[in-house]
Amino acid sequence: MGGYYSCTYIQNGITFYPDNKLTVCCMSFDENVTIANLEDLPENLSRHILDKKQIMIEDFKKGKIYDCCRQCPSLRKGYFKTTIKKIRHITLNHYLACNLKCIFCGYAKELFGKSKDTNHNLVLKTIKKMRHDQILSKDLFVDIGGGEPSISTGLNEILKYIIGLGYNAHINTNAAKFSDVYADGAKKGKIKITITADAGSKDVYAKVKGADYFKTVWENTKKYIDYIGEDNDRKVEIKFILQPENISDINNMIDMCVKTKVKNIVCDMDLNIKPENYSVYKKPIVMFKKLCYDNNMNLHKGSFLPDELWHDTQKQDSFKTYFDKMLTRARKCIKTSVRPLILVGLLMILTVLMRLIR
Repeated sequence: MGGYYSCTYIQNGITFYPDNKLTVCCMSFDENVTIANLEDLPENLSRHILDKKQIMIEDFKKGKIYDCCRQCPSLRKGYFKTTIKKIRHITLNHYLACNLKCIFCGYAKELFGKSKDTNHNLVLKTIKKMRHDQILSKDLFVDIGGGEPSISTGLNEILKYIIGLGYNAHINTNAAKFSDVYADGAKKGKIKITITADAGSKDVYAKVKGADYFKTVWENTKKYIDYIGEDNDRKVEIKFILQPENISDINNMIDMCVKTKVKNIVCDMDLNIKPENYSVYKKPIVMFKKLCYDNNMNLHKGSFLPDELWHDTQKQDSFKTYFDKMLTRARKCIKTSVRPLILVGLLMILTVLMRLIR
């Protein structure tokens, strides 16, 4: 067996976190994956970043997987590069301010009230240093999460610098506040906007998001799409993170997408859901797929929705789609066929089979 366990961040990325932390990982700020404190940077920062990654790669090649990495959905076995020379992916998670209190948010549970934002100017200075040292790849991609980026004063300066260099950025926003900077960047093809709506009805939204911005969020979603255009090649997409509180709201989610002309949807799942509870989400995911298909929408798998669950529901969805088509054909034939009794029997058999697999 060849290859070793790693992930795209060990290979390509760095993340800025609160408390002046610069790490290898997009999900953890454990000491094992921490590169440096931004207030006390090593003299040769760029060399230090690459050396830290090299140490991790050598450890992982030997089977020494860090505890903070073991349960990560991004960890996989493959044939990866063994020498790292460039950074291709930066995540900005260094600020905490948010206008919502989402029930699944790790930031709210682990950091809020315990940690402090890393100064935006310090982050920008570090990115400029890495560019000067020529370790940023020509195809660098920047993910912006946090906190809520649209209310974080000073973050736009980093965003404008990144775009000004010709790099692309991905904004994760709750859209409770509209941003002209995001809209303009998306229209120019430099920014991708992912709006985490997570609900299609006011009551469910309040339960999941901890505040009443339901109407505002969907109005801003339509505003982004109207400004950028409906056929926007995923420049704007809506993400629904499935969890116990919203899996009964899928019909409403799709209805709101239809009303606001959304064409691209991401179906994801709460990272804290245990494998023994995956079966609860099979039918909702199949419903998501069917409704998106029926409404000519593009559905994409989120980063934290397990591959096995997605592929398993894909098989169910394909099987049901096949029988749906057969039922439709049979109904049409019954109206015109000279042997309707045979076709009625066929229709009954197909109906029973459909009920068995649902």
